[in-house]
Amino acid sequence: MPFYKPVFSCLVAICVIIVNPSMALFAFSKTEKDSLEVSNFWKFAPENIRNNITLDNVVKGEELNNALSKNWSESLMGRVAGLKLVGTDMGTLSKVSVLLRAGQSLTGIEEALIVVDGVPIRENWLQGTYGNILSDIAADDIDRIEILKDYAAVAVFGAEGRNGAVLIHTKRADKVTEKFSVRFNSNSTMENVNHWIDRQYEYGQGASGENYYSFTDSEDGRRTGGTRQDWGAKFAGQNFYQYDPVTRGTGSIRTPWVPYKDNIKDFFNTGMTFTNNVALEVAEGIIKTRISYTNVNNKWIVPDDGYSKNNLGISLAVNPIKKLTISSQISYSLTKSDHLSVNSGTNSLMSNLHRLSSSMDLNWFKDYWERGKEGEQLFYPFSITFVSPYFFNDENYTGLDRKRWRGDIKAQYDIVKGLFFMVRANLDDLGSEEEASRVSAAIGAYPSDSFLKLKNKQQGGDASLVYKSNIGKIHYTGAFGVNTSKHRYSIEKQTTQFGGLTSFYASIAENKQHAYYTYGSVGYGSWGDVNISYRKDRYTYSLDPSYLSTFVVGGALRFADLINLSQINQLNLRLNHAEYMNSEFFFATYMNKKSKTNEISLDIGLFKKLDFGFSCYSKKERQMTHYIGLFHPNTPLLIEFGDSKNRGYEGYFNFKSLESTDVNLDLYGIFSYTSTRWYGASDQNRPTEFLSHLFERGYGGISSRDGEQINQIYGHGFERGPAGEVLHYDYSTNSTVSGLPIVDDTNNKGLGNSYAPYQAGLGAGVKIKNVNFNILFDGSWGGHAFSLTHAVLATEGKLSKTLKGREEGVIGDGVVEASGAYKQNTTPVPAHLYYNGYYSIQNTEANVFSTDYIKLREARLDYTFNKFRTGNSFVKNMRVGVYARNLFVLTDWPGYDPEVSTTIMDNSGNRKVVLGYESNQYPSTRTFGLNFSIGI
Repeated sequence: MPFYKPVFSCLVAICVIIVNPSMALFAFSKTEKDSLEVSNFWKFAPENIRNNITLDNVVKGEELNNALSKNWSESLMGRVAGLKLVGTDMGTLSKVSVLLRAGQSLTGIEEALIVVDGVPIRENWLQGTYGNILSDIAADDIDRIEILKDYAAVAVFGAEGRNGAVLIHTKRADKVTEKFSVRFNSNSTMENVNHWIDRQYEYGQGASGENYYSFTDSEDGRRTGGTRQDWGAKFAGQNFYQYDPVTRGTGSIRTPWVPYKDNIKDFFNTGMTFTNNVALEVAEGIIKTRISYTNVNNKWIVPDDGYSKNNLGISLAVNPIKKLTISSQISYSLTKSDHLSVNSGTNSLMSNLHRLSSSMDLNWFKDYWERGKEGEQLFYPFSITFVSPYFFNDENYTGLDRKRWRGDIKAQYDIVKGLFFMVRANLDDLGSEEEASRVSAAIGAYPSDSFLKLKNKQQGGDASLVYKSNIGKIHYTGAFGVNTSKHRYSIEKQTTQFGGLTSFYASIAENKQHAYYTYGSVGYGSWGDVNISYRKDRYTYSLDPSYLSTFVVGGALRFADLINLSQINQLNLRLNHAEYMNSEFFFATYMNKKSKTNEISLDIGLFKKLDFGFSCYSKKERQMTHYIGLFHPNTPLLIEFGDSKNRGYEGYFNFKSLESTDVNLDLYGIFSYTSTRWYGASDQNRPTEFLSHLFERGYGGISSRDGEQINQIYGHGFERGPAGEVLHYDYSTNSTVSGLPIVDDTNNKGLGNSYAPYQAGLGAGVKIKNVNFNILFDGSWGGHAFSLTHAVLATEGKLSKTLKGREEGVIGDGVVEASGAYKQNTTPVPAHLYYNGYYSIQNTEANVFSTDYIKLREARLDYTFNKFRTGNSFVKNMRVGVYARNLFVLTDWPGYDPEVSTTIMDNSGNRKVVLGYESNQYPSTRTFGLNFSIGI
């Protein structure tokens, strides 16, 4: 980075001191944005940076409780432009990651930085399966959520904020205003599956279109009960020799051939969650106190799945002298579960549940042991490839014991008028234990147990001095700060393999970070300002700390004061630029990413009723990788992976169409578009393709190609005629496959974006006296995903789309080529052969679908009682409400939920969340809830 950038930034800060030497160093005066405290630096950042917190980037704590879900972060969807949540699809305690403005790189997703009360929480790389900081904080303890993107996040947190930041402000004692108050808040919810796969129940078990059924060889024909496919006889009132669950063999008489239409649905329960919080606030003299306790009990839709959670928070603020405030908070979170189902890989709970044929009764599989050999030998009524889903749920699960201590203590001192100093120390201590029980489905049913112990301890501190003053209408700010942190991560894993063999693995990693930052700003009246900041970070694993620097420059113009029109109450233009280098070190590999970002934003307010804004941004990132030789570490091999360019735009609006004492109507909305392309082949030494993930069995994957969108879906697809028609085999060229579609298995083609570029949200709030009604929709467009579940179910004849042609055969829509000429395909093919060829897992194209959706994300109706007396107790307020989440979804996605992500293990054994790929996902749920809240 050019030397003049940090020097110039420091000079601006020094000039601030020279202008007013009597103030010794820096100063501070409160503004209307003081509530937007994030870190020591952020609290005093000028309007230009802090105004990046626009209306769409702030979510109040009460909004998180409007329609409470198991993880409060779901309430951010549809409220913040450019924000997407990605889950690990591990059930009721799935991890949730936040992506801002695509949040992608060549290697996969890039999560936003999570900051709690000004302290960055560094746990994105933890290898635990369940939960993270977002699930460890109770919704009732959150005051508000603020979102920083690109420029603003980098200005405050340096390169750590390159993917944006989610700022979680908890409720603290220093905000307590009443002498004594108690609030009790209770939520009771029930959830069930909101979107089912469209399965067919017109034909039963069979492999090749048989018109009869026989569990074993019988007088009706050879055995057809050894398959998990549904290409068998139609349900038409016949009687066949079928499976007898009493004798566990063939029935002695023919029984009615009927479908079991609820054999999938009956496996799931109605989930229940009870959340109760009580908070006590006291302000007496110079001491303020807040104590909060939250209890959560959950039973999920999968039998036996659930967890309990307890959160305790204590916050204290003291003003021992007029200019000094000391505050501290400590919180404890405990999450426990005896049973969390396992759903990873192709041989999992959901994969075996999907193997049920339409002619199978789910109850047949509840007793899954060989009689007399319980716990030793599994019973396979139909096929050794088909294991009872109850076996997977009962014998393969994980127990969880997760504890987290988090706290800080800080002091702020107003030395003289305008001179401010703050110092803080913080601690975040996480311990998580996962005890996994596994039983092999192979003959012998060998048990295997593993114990995973994770520890993540982060401690640090920061200090800052700020000066803010003015000469007439010219106002200026200077700031200097330092921070340091130490992060220690350890993992222990012990596994007892089949037969008693035990293995043990342990690893410890530690790094330290030291940083300093300077800041300077000059502005004139309320018309505008210009600011420059510089930050330098050093990490212990860094080979060259000079790379870890951040330079930010920005400016803002506020035209409303210049125009002076009563109809325009806000007209702000912001121009921002940031440069930074990010460094990551893994074994023998040192990766640098040098980035530049630019943004222009316009915010307009009209008639004090309508606020709207629009932002355009661009971000260029160059990735360089050093491969460090073990014997020559001073002469690394440098490979450049090219440039990725992210561009997009975002907007929001908020319209108060009615505003009176008794009636209020608010409309609000957000929208965003983002696109990231990779340019890797500007010279012969750079690669032209970067593969981040292969699909099941290696047919297709997620890849980035030169000049195209990153992380696109590529794979085999149909050969096509001159007008794009699907090409089919002709009888004259190959009679054995005549009429089947031709799949090009030599070339991979682009099949769609794994990340949806378009997102939008639309909400409304109506208040009529004491009655409130809120509703929120959100949607996503332009994304695609490969569905392994669809490929399996379609080739097994279990989807409704495979009913066409069951009796007369299927004539594929397309053309055939004969002697260089193309003509319409007219050859009928048996349904089981055609659909097996068409939807084969080798044909990626046929199993890639749009993930577009529109969801009714949440709705709430409540009534608020104002102050009143009840007996001898004084009740300040009380509220009763009903709400729902994910009431319906409009989508063409063939699976359970179009918000698709899958957790896989990469080549290094690390868990990785992949977009654009679905493998045996759990069903999504709709939630109905009842809320009661009372304050005294």
